[in-house]
Amino acid sequence: MNKSTLIAALMAPALLFATSSCLSSDNNNKQESTLNYGGNQCFNMVTDSETGDYFISPAPNYTFVLDLINLQGTASMSGIKFGSNGSPLSFKLPAMPLTFDNKDYSYSLKGSLLTPEGVAEQYVFNNFNMRVVERTIQLPTGYVYAPIFDINFSVNGRYRFTAFPTAYFLLGDVMAHPTGENASGEDYKSDDSVVAIALTADKTDATKYTAALWIYNASFSENMSDMTIYAENLPVNITPYGFSIVTEEGEAIKVKDSAGEIKDCSFSNIKVSTSVPSGVTSLEFDADLKALQPTKPIEPCHVSANLTYYYKTENN
Repeated sequence: MNKSTLIAALMAPALLFATSSCLSSDNNNKQESTLNYGGNQCFNMVTDSETGDYFISPAPNYTFVLDLINLQGTASMSGIKFGSNGSPLSFKLPAMPLTFDNKDYSYSLKGSLLTPEGVAEQYVFNNFNMRVVERTIQLPTGYVYAPIFDINFSVNGRYRFTAFPTAYFLLGDVMAHPTGENASGEDYKSDDSVVAIALTADKTDATKYTAALWIYNASFSENMSDMTIYAENLPVNITPYGFSIVTEEGEAIKVKDSAGEIKDCSFSNIKVSTSVPSGVTSLEFDADLKALQPTKPIEPCHVSANLTYYYKTENN
């Protein structure tokens, strides 16, 4: 299957199936879709442009009502904080133009100098940007709905907000370079793997996170059958522009599959860097999976990948 066909399969515009038609009071037909995003799906990274300070604000909620006939939409939000100890506030913004991009199936709302309803001029949204790509990804267990939300805005010319997803489904070629004593030296490429990163908030401090790294259809050599493997409880460092995962040098991280821990198999020297909201990610780690298939040993290898939300376009 060529990558163009794969893109079509992955980028199915599910929003078209989420819309509902209704008849307004003035007998004009309209078709609206409501998108909800928030809770454990994301957190806000808030930056004070005057001081340079930033903090994580967990579990905001966003609701977007899109009028697909008149091509406009509104945004409502709650759990918005301007300080780490500030009170959560709610806002509803006036209607903004709605655009649709046929290339990536994205819907966008953009506005500037917006005054929310009911707050006079105490708060002014200097700019507001929302872009959502309706996306469905095929995993070994079936299809999963995995939309891409890009939400960012600034308020009162000082506070910059970016919504960070807590789940990332990333695509791209995964390369494995054998490093064992009997290594052939030839790299092995897997072009149908899906890499997922899940950020989980600490139960006692919702501003601290650990990560789980999943690889679906993982295959690092010709001897390795496709499988789903993952490592969890990985350390995360979050900045206003993205996050990184770096494990201690030489530390063996246990690898698991659907049945639990895989005996004597591990990842080490994990390094991940992800930009938000673009999803551009670099990934590398060392894999020791010799014990996975004793009769057909898998050579230790160094795994690397450059990933994004999309497959690269190819014509063949």
